[in-house]
Amino acid sequence: MVRTGETARVGVLGSHGEVGRQVAALLRASGHVVNCGNRSHHTSDERTAIVDAHDEESVNKFSRDLDVVVNCAGPSCLLKTSVASALPDSVGYIDPFGANSFDNYPTNRPCVVNAGATPGLSGLLLRHLAGLIDDCQSVTLCTGGRDRGGLSGLVDVVLSTHNSYGHPGKMIVDGDLVAYQPGSIHAEDLEPFPSDDGLIASPFVTNELRKVAQDFSIPRLIGVTAIPDRDTQQLLLRALSQTDISDPTTLMNLCADIAAAKTKLDAGKNHWFAIQATVHGTLRGRPVRVSGSVHAPDSTFITALFVAEATKSVIRDELLTGPKWGYELPAPQTVLSSLASYNVDIKIVGPTATTDAPQWSDDDDAGFI
Repeated sequence: MVRTGETARVGVLGSHGEVGRQVAALLRASGHVVNCGNRSHHTSDERTAIVDAHDEESVNKFSRDLDVVVNCAGPSCLLKTSVASALPDSVGYIDPFGANSFDNYPTNRPCVVNAGATPGLSGLLLRHLAGLIDDCQSVTLCTGGRDRGGLSGLVDVVLSTHNSYGHPGKMIVDGDLVAYQPGSIHAEDLEPFPSDDGLIASPFVTNELRKVAQDFSIPRLIGVTAIPDRDTQQLLLRALSQTDISDPTTLMNLCADIAAAKTKLDAGKNHWFAIQATVHGTLRGRPVRVSGSVHAPDSTFITALFVAEATKSVIRDELLTGPKWGYELPAPQTVLSSLASYNVDIKIVGPTATTDAPQWSDDDDAGFI
């Protein structure tokens, strides 16, 4: 791998996509040489290699002279580990998603997966907040909004949920998935989260949150997904109901129709994306609360920034073997500071003293849940 201070050669697969395009620009701005690989040329004079992410020989040929490959070709849950497996042993690998695909992936290469906004920044923010206190007792994490997620992202949501990465209607208690218990939300933890008229939020925990809960011995963790309105909710439920589609082309076409309907639904409306995390616990024996939030017009730029930071971490040899998840990146404060330098709105409040017995929300139908 490249030594600190040297220019790295980075390949970005899928640089025509919104995330890939921004990743390539961010890494070039950091002084690295970026080679782009795509299925086709957008223009006749475009400098990009033609690479089929589903073809091992094509990926291997593209990556032979590179130090790191960033896979933004997506959907991750269709590609699974195929791109990483095609790389020469000396080449690092970064994936904005991946879900559970890399759980048993044997590799000694530097490999960072689930390195986007959610998962990625969501888990890293929780890790940072939990590290500010002595004993973390409960966590609430809200994510979502009126986002501009693309087709690959929608397919990944569908496939990863079917593959037990996401768990609707669940929460984590003592490391186990249990049915969400009404009244489990601290009412004050929801106040800072931005709200559209008609906003719906639903209990939803991911395996990233389960891993964070295990790492920090968090006994109680609640995840909440914010959906801007009931029409969007119906589109998402329609996508998630396609459990019997095994043909990738059919699934992609269906999700393309749903994504187009969502784009039409969102026309003329303000877009926003947010992560809001609140941690309750103790500091020097006293009960405290610490919260953190990230706000942006959409999640794609946050994902691109996080991917770029993960790539730089691999280049600096900070992650020697993988696979690691994005939330495990060294020095969370460095990542948060980098995001803030690009005018991403990040706020950390606390730790502040609180009561021994926090007040729970007792009316889950009024507001979020």
